[in-house]
Amino acid sequence: MAKLMAVFRHEWTLLWRGKAAPVLLCAFAAFWLFTIIRYEADPNGRGLRGDVFYNQLYPVSMAVMLMCSLTAAHRIEKERAGGMQPMSLSWNVSNGAWLGGKWLALQAYGQLFTLVGAVAQLGWFAAAGSASLRQWPVHLAFTSLQLGCGMVFMISLGFTVAIMLRGRFVYLLLPLLWMCPLFIENEGHTGTPALETIWRWFSPYGLTGYKLFPFRNVWEIPHLQPVIQHQLPLAIASLGLFVLGVAAFERSRNGPRETLTYRLATFIAGTVSVIVLSAGFAGFAGRIDGQREQIDHYSTQGLSHEKLYENEVPDTDFVPDRYDLTIRFPGQDTLAATAVVTVRQQRSESSSDVYFTLNRSIRVVSVETDRPATWSRDGDIVAIRTEQPILRGETMKLTFVYEGEIDEYREEGLLKYSFASKTMLNLPKSVAWYPLIGKRQLIRAADHNNTAIGHIAVNGIYVEPAPATYRVSLEDGAYSDAVMPIVRTSPGRYEGTSGYGLFLAAGVIAEKDVEGVRVVDHPDMLAATTEEVRRTLERQKFIESWLGEKADIPSLWTTIFTSQEGDWLFDGSDVRWAYMDVNAPRVEGGDDLADMVNWLVSWCYGKRFDIDYVMRFDRFESFYLRLQGRQPAGKQSRLLELIAEEERQGGDHLERMAGTLYKAFKSAEPPNSFDPVETWQRIGKGGAS
Repeated sequence: MAKLMAVFRHEWTLLWRGKAAPVLLCAFAAFWLFTIIRYEADPNGRGLRGDVFYNQLYPVSMAVMLMCSLTAAHRIEKERAGGMQPMSLSWNVSNGAWLGGKWLALQAYGQLFTLVGAVAQLGWFAAAGSASLRQWPVHLAFTSLQLGCGMVFMISLGFTVAIMLRGRFVYLLLPLLWMCPLFIENEGHTGTPALETIWRWFSPYGLTGYKLFPFRNVWEIPHLQPVIQHQLPLAIASLGLFVLGVAAFERSRNGPRETLTYRLATFIAGTVSVIVLSAGFAGFAGRIDGQREQIDHYSTQGLSHEKLYENEVPDTDFVPDRYDLTIRFPGQDTLAATAVVTVRQQRSESSSDVYFTLNRSIRVVSVETDRPATWSRDGDIVAIRTEQPILRGETMKLTFVYEGEIDEYREEGLLKYSFASKTMLNLPKSVAWYPLIGKRQLIRAADHNNTAIGHIAVNGIYVEPAPATYRVSLEDGAYSDAVMPIVRTSPGRYEGTSGYGLFLAAGVIAEKDVEGVRVVDHPDMLAATTEEVRRTLERQKFIESWLGEKADIPSLWTTIFTSQEGDWLFDGSDVRWAYMDVNAPRVEGGDDLADMVNWLVSWCYGKRFDIDYVMRFDRFESFYLRLQGRQPAGKQSRLLELIAEEERQGGDHLERMAGTLYKAFKSAEPPNSFDPVETWQRIGKGGAS
């Protein structure tokens, strides 16, 4: 050990005497300093600090991994070129100690990059007072695993390749080996046909965390487990590369005989690296197989890609009137619940069959009803058949007791989609974690050879058939500050009416009331999101007063979801994306002349709220001609003249006239009978109200 440390100190000194090693490390630190300063100088539109950090971590870490790998190769080649290796024969050091000291010095240098990255990240969060700092152990673990373990592997690779091969070919081979995982990953997503995703295992970074993007808003880093499963075995397997390098080195240097202890340690290290790598590989393959099995279960032949994203209302005779849910979380990613559901038969004269959808991974313990009935289950569908038909308008009360796992994965089984950890909770409605009325296909899958396992798979997008009243209790003090579409009345207690259904989310979340609506977001974004919601409400109120178009105001505005939860985007939903644009309304059905009124409304609306595509033009005429690409004639030309005359008066004359014309256009029957020139002349110049 003393000789190994002596070699380590010797190599460490040589490494820092050169210019490349300190310059590269300083450049890495300067990169993060520049990134932080640029964000803090103008954070608007850049997202959360975590978004920015992880978006930059992927390319810069890949670059420094390659550079450190080349540095390791350079150290070996430099010894050969400078005659250091023959001179070392006089040093009574075994091959293992000789190479081990050099390998450790290079690894220590590589981990300095990990240290700089972690300090930059956590220091940034702390200095800015970011709420992401609440999850600092997870962020530290993720950055250390991705950058640190990747460094261990790439340095070991450069070290061993340079020992086994001689000459400049090494400097060509290492970049080629470095590019292979990038090619496999990109080809796996965009190639035709897609490459087998199992090859993604052979990469120096966790593709789950990089290509699928690790940071998920209020849940910060929810899928750390797959990254651990990939990166740790990779780093441990690097010992195998080192052992291989020692074996190859013995052919060119005859040092003192290795001790029995060293040989035994080498054998153990090689064996452990193979076992750990194989175990991690098996877990990785298992996730992919699980995703395949899920897709096979839900796959629908002939389903068009457009159909994948359509909203759908469940085909059912019954609608829910009330839900009473009592929920416990007995362990990691497990749920136990009792759901008392009151349904009403509203469509048929009579019906005996009631269907619910509950995720097939959840075990139904019992189903009790307030009238004689039997129940059965097939996959996600729970079917209840009553002995006597239920007439239209009659109700039935059902009590479900169920428990089971609620963790689901997307993106080839690598991206954790729903979960329940000690501090983080995500249960979207689309997972069907509580009994949803009607038969629903939870995942829609269609053949597509440009995806990694040959299918596009998205969540089923369902609109509830009717609003229902919900009362929810979270037991055992779990997630007492969680967010739902209904209002929290006390810690862990929720009650209210929702036409969307239920989701349940807990994490780094903040909530604020804005003009009677709830705004939910990450604490770092809440101020910006609140301001955006204020602007949106202002625009909707203006449209109502100007055009008489009353908007449905959702009760909850949020950004915590991704595009995978598309069932809250439909018009009339009481849950809405907080940054959704509010456009000027249009009346359909008129001719080109009448459609000019639609564009006039858009023009006036854009001018009032400084919308970019309108503000680029000084006059409506130039705006309209740019859209049409031709000079209007006849009545179109006359209407354009009338608009220009009104526009020259300034003030809100044109805006008031546009509103009057819009209302006249909307009330015209049929729509193609509307003549804006005649209407304008009838109203009279300046007579709009």
